[in-house]
Amino acid sequence: MNRREFLKDVMLGIGSIIIGNEEAEASVDDRKVKALNLRITYTTEILKQPSVKKINIWMPIPPNDREQEVSDLSVSSRIAYRETTDASQRNNMFFFSAGGLAAGDKIIMNFRIKRYASRVSKELSKNPKMYMEPSEWEKWDDDIIKFVDNLVGNEREPVKIGRKIYDAIIDRLSYIHEVCCRGVSAITNEE
Repeated sequence: MNRREFLKDVMLGIGSIIIGNEEAEASVDDRKVKALNLRITYTTEILKQPSVKKINIWMPIPPNDREQEVSDLSVSSRIAYRETTDASQRNNMFFFSAGGLAAGDKIIMNFRIKRYASRVSKELSKNPKMYMEPSEWEKWDDDIIKFVDNLVGNEREPVKIGRKIYDAIIDRLSYIHEVCCRGVSAITNEE
């Protein structure tokens, strides 16, 4: 099963659970859904003994804003942590730092979330141009430009272009446990 099929099956399964059964899924009118109430468990598990002396982990804290309400937030872990804020984006997160971790050590965050139906909103407090510039971890070279041009072709509809790019990324992403770190964009010959 490829990643896209897996993600599709997961989302259909979640939809069935939220709605109650597959038959009810067909009868829901998305236009009438105003909010979803969900209980989320976010688990980070150390899969094998780290070869480094100290591990740092940042776990995002879901925000309360116009589109969602978060409640009953709790963290369970033997790893010491503190709450911190990213200086540039002002995102809140839990910061875990520890040595001597073993396979099976876990960080478990639980919360409830009421997610409202998406609506178009204008975020005036942030500068959108900052999201248009590549970070130091992103490359924008001739190979990537050629890849995107070939992928998009003559398509001009933004939603269809976004879907093509999203699907191409999902098809090409790989998680390599031994190299877990910040991602770097690159085009490879592997398909």
